Amino acid sequence: MARIATFLLALLCALLPPPAGAGEDLADDDRGDVKLKSDLDQEARDAVHELVLETRARVQETLSGLGISRKSSGQIRLRMYAASEDFVLRQRRTQSIYMLWTSSYFDLANNELVSCWHGGSAQGRAALRHELTHCVLHDYSKNLPLWFAEGFACYIESIEVDQHGDPLRTVDTTRLLAIRRALKSDTICPMYDLMELKEVEFYGREGAKALPWDRGIVYAQSWSLVYYLLAVAEGEDREFAALVTRRLDTGQWSQAGFRRMLPDLEARWRDFLARDDLVRLDVLTTEARRELDQGHFSAAREAAQKALDLDRRRRAARRVLAESCVALGLYEEALVACDRLLAEKEADAEAHLCRARALLGQAATRQEPALADEARAVTLHGVDLLPEREKYRGLLLAIQIDESQDDVKGALELVRRTLALKHVPQEVRADLLEREQALIKKAIGR
Repeated sequence: MARIATFLLALLCALLPPPAGAGEDLADDDRGDVKLKSDLDQEARDAVHELVLETRARVQETLSGLGISRKSSGQIRLRMYAASEDFVLRQRRTQSIYMLWTSSYFDLANNELVSCWHGGSAQGRAALRHELTHCVLHDYSKNLPLWFAEGFACYIESIEVDQHGDPLRTVDTTRLLAIRRALKSDTICPMYDLMELKEVEFYGREGAKALPWDRGIVYAQSWSLVYYLLAVAEGEDREFAALVTRRLDTGQWSQAGFRRMLPDLEARWRDFLARDDLVRLDVLTTEARRELDQGHFSAAREAAQKALDLDRRRRAARRVLAESCVALGLYEEALVACDRLLAEKEADAEAHLCRARALLGQAATRQEPALADEARAVTLHGVDLLPEREKYRGLLLAIQIDESQDDVKGALELVRRTLALKHVPQEVRADLLEREQALIKKAIGR
């Protein structure tokens, strides 16, 4: 009898999937409340953490703008794989209910986000942003309507940013085309039904009833509605947006109020999605950044101005305007652009550095040393705001300012301060050592 029991136990163990972490060699890289397990190299882990912070900040900023308050602050737990085959094996081991084509999903049983980095590809980053958005949303509401939860996650997922974290693109053109086709063929989900879809219906998991609407369209429709509400911050839909915010913030809502507003909302939403210029802002912003990066400063300034004519809030365009104006010697215009960036966000290190360059340009053209002193102070303030690995860039500008004013002592102190940093590229460090020797010789009159 004992042998039979042993045999059955061994058979059962063989048939059961191994534990979720069995056979994995994943390193821990925890930073604050972000807990990461991965087989990624150091550079990729840094990129993942940066993406987490960027996504969380964007979600929090957007929800704060809607007037929604955070209810809790939980950890973000991530399990990241470099290779897609290891990610798929994880899904099989945990018997994930998600399709194997999914690049990222939230493992409820282990309370962690599981994802494949795909070499930092656009696909891998977008999938990770989507699931990170769900994680952060959980701190704001435990029972979000699915149309908003998925629509908002799709919105954050599709945002493409520049090197400063400012959005270049916000319109998901693939989903936009999908919802336009659905509107044309009248295959959208009725608005009220969309807002009441439950999990089994929305996601189409086992046991879901057959829906007359394609789930890809349901996702596109949810994204487009959230995008519309975020894009149209004022006007006739303010009352509807307030109802949505109240539901997200408190869980309270009025079915009758929603039902009454939906017909007019749907008409305006359809008109909005049919606009010919809907993607023009993204096109102009991307063009402005590309022209700036290629050194075509006049073209960059022109594209940035056109983008700002469409939306004065587009920070990426205003930043391009400021930087291109500095390059063109239009220092007054650059300062106005920088001041507007800083009025919206004072802790914008790059805007401070751009403003310092504009002041330095003015100091040279006007022969006003006081402007150079101001530029130095602004630069050092910007250095304080830069992340540790980027501080050397700001200090190089401060050194340039001191050298332009023949302040040998100040420049030497800043060179040595820069050399003391950990994150200085080797070629920059070599140049700084040469400059240090030159400044020492100059200081002693040789």
